Order: sequence, then structure tokens, then C-alpha cells
Amino acid sequence: MQQTRQIFSLLADGKFHSGEEIGSILGVTRSAVWKTLARNTQRYGIEIESVRGRGYRIPGGIEFLDEQQIKNHLSTDVRAQLSDIALFESVDSTNTQLLEQAKHDGGQSGLVYLAEQQTHGRGRRGREWFTPYASNIALSLLWQFANGPSALAGLSLVVGISVVKALQRYGLNELGLKWPNDVLWHQRKLAGILVEMFVDGLGVCHAVIGVGLNLKLPESTQTQITQPWTDIETITGQPVQRNKITALILDELLCALPRFEEEGFSGFLSSWQMLDVLNGKEIKVLTQRDEIHGIAQGVDELGGLQLNVNGQAHVFSSGEVSVRL
Repeated sequence: MQQTRQIFSLLADGKFHSGEEIGSILGVTRSAVWKTLARNTQRYGIEIESVRGRGYRIPGGIEFLDEQQIKNHLSTDVRAQLSDIALFESVDSTNTQLLEQAKHDGGQSGLVYLAEQQTHGRGRRGREWFTPYASNIALSLLWQFANGPSALAGLSLVVGISVVKALQRYGLNELGLKWPNDVLWHQRKLAGILVEMFVDGLGVCHAVIGVGLNLKLPESTQTQITQPWTDIETITGQPVQRNKITALILDELLCALPRFEEEGFSGFLSSWQMLDVLNGKEIKVLTQRDEIHGIAQGVDELGGLQLNVNGQAHVFSSGEVSVRL
């Protein structure tokens, strides 16, 4: 991987670089450069353009994750909430790795795991979340709650609100939230959220908050997605500032989580109502056994989905169901 990363780093500026130039810098032959790219381009999902007489380039370039750049974009008043940032080239899942680490040594609130690539990223209900190399954001944040799992009601909704606020600060508009964990733009999925937790022997609840955000999806991965989707580069028509967006998400989360501990979801209810794309619409709720049709009527103060079924009120928690329009 090291040689591949070095070649990708040289091509990150989006300009053409000849095989001879790359080989000279790395101390290998042009043939070795070609073989490395041929072997790894598809594996990592990076689009490499090759033009005879000009060399290789990554159209539009790429921006690698950089801890210092991320920290530079954080607001001063939230930096104290950040414990540490760990960057990985490739992992199965940032959530999985952070959960294992927290179970091993307890971890500390504010610990962040980021990966250039996820090979087995996970969404809700066992779905896979695609994270091609150096293209999107795969972020997991550890936060500890002293009051146990009951204190986490509505947490995934608060995370969704935080992601939307971060994207609005980046300049995106017309965003919405689909209960309980999807960030949408024009009804197309832009980001997903997965919250996992465990309780230690002292009763402390360790929550791992996972955020997957589409920044730029290579053509090679687009056919693997089975629902309407979009990415930020498609929306803006501009190269994406990956480190800045990562920092904005952390900025909003690290500000929202202490407030959530104090107020619960009720303090965020009005923000959710302004972004709720389901409210007033006919939807179907899928449980393990049934498919229930009704009219969505927002959420309650614990973040539960309220559904009117033939005049009868039903409330569902995020762990129970999946929702379709």
C-alpha cells in the first residue's frame, strides 16, 4: 500500500505526471508505476486518466485526510471536547474498530476514528455503506453517557441535525432529514448515521457515532448503490474540501453532544421539525414481521416516529423499524 499511496499523493494535484517522473521520484521503473496503478486503481476505486505522451492524472485531484488541517478548522471553544484523532488508510469499518478499542480500554469521549477507505462499512439493519478510497467521509466518534442507554433516546436524530448544520455552513441548502438517520438533498441520500453502544461494568454507556457522507462517488462504485443518492461534488459542481467538511461535522457534534446530555432530544425537537421530510406524508413502516401504512406525524420528545394508522396513534423507536415513502 505504501507505494500506491505515494503514487496517489503525487497525482493528488489533478495534473498530469509522466510515468518516468513518478518512477524517478519513487526510485522505480516506469513499468513498475504502470503495474502498480493497473493493479490497484480498481481496488481502491480511484479514477486514473492515462494519456500517451502526458502520463497519468486523477481528474479533479483528491484531498487526503490531514489531522492538523482538521484541527485548524475546528472552533476554539470545542477543541477541548476533542480527545484525539486516529487516521487509517483502510479499515473494515471505523465503527467496528472504535467499538473494539472502547471495549478494550474504555476510550475517552471525543475520540475520533477516520479512514481513507472502508471495505465493510455498515449502515442500519446490516446494510453496507460504500466508502471508496480518499473520496468520501467515514467518521466515528466515541461519547460516553453516565446515565445509561435510556439517555440516548433521539441521539441519532441529533447527529442528523448536526450533520445538516455542518453542511449548511459549508454552503449547501435544501437539505432534509428522513427519520431516523438519513440526510437527504432533494430526496436523494447524501449521508447516513449509525449509532452503536455498549454498557460497561460501571453502568457507563459508550456510544460510537458513525457518519458516512458522500463527497465524490467514483463511477466504479455508483452501480453498487440501490437507492437514490447524490454527493457534494455533484451538488456544488466544485472540488470538495474534505478536511474542512470533516471539521465542520466534528464542530457541530462536539457542540451538540454536551447539550444533548443536559437537555435530551426535547431541546432539539424544533430543529428536527424544520428538517423533517416525512411529516404529513403517507409512509410504510417495516418491522421484522409487518408492513404498516400510515401518515407520518413528526416525532415525540424522545425522538420516536409518530404514525397515524386509520385514526390510531402509533409510536416507533429507531431500533425497531425501517421507513419507506
